[in-house]
Amino acid sequence: MGAGLIMLREGFEASLVLCIVLAFLRRTGRTDAAVYVWAGALAAIVVSAAVGATLFVVGLELEGRAEAIWEASTMLAAAALLTWMIFWMRRQAHSIKSEIEGKVEQALSTGSVFGLALVAFIGVLREGVETALFLIGTVSSAGVVGDLIGSIVGLAVAIGLGYLVYRGSSHLNLARF
Repeated sequence: MGAGLIMLREGFEASLVLCIVLAFLRRTGRTDAAVYVWAGALAAIVVSAAVGATLFVVGLELEGRAEAIWEASTMLAAAALLTWMIFWMRRQAHSIKSEIEGKVEQALSTGSVFGLALVAFIGVLREGVETALFLIGTVSSAGVVGDLIGSIVGLAVAIGLGYLVYRGSSHLNLARF
């Protein structure tokens, strides 16, 4: 259950970033550039999965005291990251939509498809690395199979919610949301 909630929360946050970028492209008539956004998001998913797999494999290789230190270190890193994100969001929440749109607009005006992909890559990668760190702590409680099922369900719900937000973005004030 914990893994599912983590995937739901982090997946939905990543989808909100993508919704802001894709809605801006739609609003400005530049839907042709969406392929670069998806390429950046896909690259971030691959890197995030590699980070998660690496963390998991390293954790499996350790035993005894080293394992306890590894688990404590990853949990402290996850807690520090979450705490930092809370304070960062508190400062940035009112301007995050305009900041993301500004970066997208700059990439479009310079013709930089790499810059456009990078906006999506960074937004999704940040959530993906957070997810990897948070999931390390859930494996011991439910087992790998339970976590995998929970993760798939949570991610599916996050994707569904993200799609609904994107579809409603023409009617929804994303800055207020």
